[in-house]
Amino acid sequence: MDDLGALSAACGVDLVKLKQKYSAMAADRPQVVQDTVFAPATKSSMLTSQDIANRLDNYKVCKACSGQGIVKTLYNHRVMESNCEECNGEGVITENEINSDNNSNNNFDELDTDIIYDVIIVGAGLSGLACADYITQNTDRTCLILESRDRPGGRIFTEKVYSSIDGTFIGNVDIGGQWIGAKHNQMLQYVKRFQLSLDEQLYPSVPPSSDDIQQLSPLDQYLSLVGYRLKELDEAGKQQIIDFFTKVDQISASIDVKNIKDVVNSAYYDSISINDFIREHVHDREARIQLNIFFETIIACNTHNCSCLFMLFYVQSSGGVSSLGDGDEGAQKYKVRDGIQNVYNSLVKDLSLGGRCIISYNTCCDSIIVENKLVTVHNYDGTRYKGRTIVLAMGLDTVLQRISFNIPLPREKLLVSKGMVGGMAIKVIIIYDYPFWLSNTTHSPLTVVDAAEVVDDGTSAPVDQSIDVENVSVEVTTGTSKIIESTHDATPPVQAVTIGEIGPIKNLFDGGKLGEYYYLVGLITGGTCQQFIKDYQTMEARQAEILNQINIMYNHNSDPVGYVEKNWCEESYSSGCFASSFTPNSFHRAAPFLSSNVHDRIFFAGSESSKDFYGYMEGAALAGICAAKESVKHL
Repeated sequence: MDDLGALSAACGVDLVKLKQKYSAMAADRPQVVQDTVFAPATKSSMLTSQDIANRLDNYKVCKACSGQGIVKTLYNHRVMESNCEECNGEGVITENEINSDNNSNNNFDELDTDIIYDVIIVGAGLSGLACADYITQNTDRTCLILESRDRPGGRIFTEKVYSSIDGTFIGNVDIGGQWIGAKHNQMLQYVKRFQLSLDEQLYPSVPPSSDDIQQLSPLDQYLSLVGYRLKELDEAGKQQIIDFFTKVDQISASIDVKNIKDVVNSAYYDSISINDFIREHVHDREARIQLNIFFETIIACNTHNCSCLFMLFYVQSSGGVSSLGDGDEGAQKYKVRDGIQNVYNSLVKDLSLGGRCIISYNTCCDSIIVENKLVTVHNYDGTRYKGRTIVLAMGLDTVLQRISFNIPLPREKLLVSKGMVGGMAIKVIIIYDYPFWLSNTTHSPLTVVDAAEVVDDGTSAPVDQSIDVENVSVEVTTGTSKIIESTHDATPPVQAVTIGEIGPIKNLFDGGKLGEYYYLVGLITGGTCQQFIKDYQTMEARQAEILNQINIMYNHNSDPVGYVEKNWCEESYSSGCFASSFTPNSFHRAAPFLSSNVHDRIFFAGSESSKDFYGYMEGAALAGICAAKESVKHL
């Protein structure tokens, strides 16, 4: 043991602890494996330094963290540390563990490193799945998907929730992207194809006024909902917001990302931030606050650090101002019943049927070699895969941080990544036994009207409707919460304009019913998210602060039945969430090359590569399909 201790001191790894761990694991394995890996090299019961050295050959330094056990990620100029997911924070992995993982990752067929695949896709997010789906549905080509996580979906993820009281299963909640807009035709196609059901978004839980929300025009609706305000804007403030968005719509309508420099004053718009643009055109303080909160919630970036030109592109990409908010034209109109997992799981299932696509999870791409009309992907575990083309279905900034190339990337593509800033977002789900936020009286759980089933006339029967978007017909159940008089007994400070000024959550809305319970969904984004993580570094501390905000807003002190938090800033494989934005003085040079390829063998996908519905699931799906067409064309 002295030799082992000496080696531990020399290499900086506790080999005694590792031996105990993996010896215990070996006891549970078949004897042949135990004999091969752990049998003594000599007849003596004493281990020599050479014996230990021989055994150490079975251990590999984790390349994902360089043996440190932690990974560091840069988010908006702040370095964040987290345990390495590849080695569980230990810094090393075993050769047998690597082989075992590789074998278990093959969902559909035996993964063969000698096969030359037609298309290798890096990333099993929605963009990567859409890419593979198009290839397998429309061609006879083969594809291999390499995913660094242990699951598909990327920035979209449905989590099972269990009661914090008795541990019983409550239901599924979406802790990533989830919304499908009326203009999101590709996502609606998936919904129809997989025979899924949609629920309409519930309107905000903070009643903005006594007006009937649904009777308002989209812009008036926006005026009632923006910032989820606590104070009514005066007429001058309302008019300034109307004038502001009229101008935004006019300018953004002229934007073409391929010819961005032809837009009048494009260089000027890129030189200023969103906040600068708001201050230039809106003079009412309360209107400015609401507009800054609105854009920070939509883009998940501090408005002081985001290019105004990028914002104008984002608006144009989404279909105009009315598409950004809630309501019939909004991008947040629908959610998939029982979770967005039904979309990506259905795609994965279909990919397995034809035998022409394999998904390998826990597979981290380290480098890409292009030679002899082939692309070779080298992974951190030493395995190699060959293909004729490759699609990188991930954010460009993530690609450049994690993957090296043997060919120089075009200067234009480097310009795209240079100004990128990852979005910062925390999404929380707070579950209660009754929806106190919808009523001004005290109800027992049995007498509360079901918020997910209330229809416009107040009846409690669900209404099935049919929407038709370019011949796409899917089942929809309306679920608009009936807005009742506010329960605010604890009056927030007089100077507070929005809920974001009394707590970290700036966007809070009714999630509807979850099993026999009800839930609120909160978003903490941009600069607020960055500061919130810095000030409250544990989930327990953040939860206490969030519940305190809800208590102030509703004068309600009961403990929730369940609480779920997803801190997307901790995701080392995503370029932030919801998507990356661009800093001032970067977008007018980068915009024409968002979706451009770097080589006739290397193609990009991902939401950030889409000129339509940038940052949305629809944009990710469209980018994946576009990359599929391009990659197949070059075979």
